[in-house]
Formats: sequence, C-alpha cells, structure tokens
Amino acid sequence: MSNESKARLIQALTWPMVTYGAEAWTLNKGLTGNIEAFEMQCYRRILRIPYTEHVSNAEVLDRMEQQRKLLGRIRERKMKYFGRVTRHNSLTEKDVMLGRMLGLRRQGGRRRQWLDDLCDCTDMSLPQLA
Repeated sequence: MSNESKARLIQALTWPMVTYGAEAWTLNKGLTGNIEAFEMQCYRRILRIPYTEHVSNAEVLDRMEQQRKLLGRIRERKMKYFGRVTRHNSLTEKDVMLGRMLGLRRQGGRRRQWLDDLCDCTDMSLPQLA
C-alpha cells in the first residue's frame, strides 16, 4: 500500500475521531503543539520511524509527500461553526457567544477565549467578524 493511501486512510478514519468537538476548543499554545505532534506521530507510525532515529519532521513530511493539515482543518471547522451561530436567528446563542458575563472577574490574568482564536486566524477584530 502506498504512503499516500495510508495518509488518506488516517485522515479519513483517525482524524475525525480525534477532532470530535473541536469546534469548541480554545487553541492555546500547548494544545496547538499537541495537535501538531499527534499529526507527526501518525506519519511516523506509517513510515515505521522510531524517535531514536532522530529524523526531522520536515524529512518525515517529505517522505510522506504531505503538508501539515490537521490544525488547518480544526480552524476551518471552528470558522464554519462561528458562521452557523451568527447566521442563526436565536439571540440566546449569540448573547452567550458574543456577550459578556455579569459578575465579578476572576483573579489573575485574562484567559485565552474561544473568540480570540477566531480573531487570530482571520486577523480581524470581533466587530468585523460579527
């Protein structure tokens, strides 16, 4: 079986299970790294390359004749979900997604929010997105 066929099987069978519910994920630095590491681990298993061989990720991608796609697919799904919610007529969903919560603020720094991912992906501000 060719490497291209194996890669297509992984993308069709494994990635949907791994990315189930990815529309609601907040992509921080750690999660982004884990997603990219998982993708490379899948390709290394196809090629049967152990980590002890010290093969770079770029070389693995060259052997597979692939590019990194998993993180892009997750961002695409998030954008589709955002578009679906903003087009929907329910004000409750829009208020939850775009609105602010009343009450006291947590102590400490501001956490990364779901909408921050969308603003970073599109290089647009929140009013421009909505």
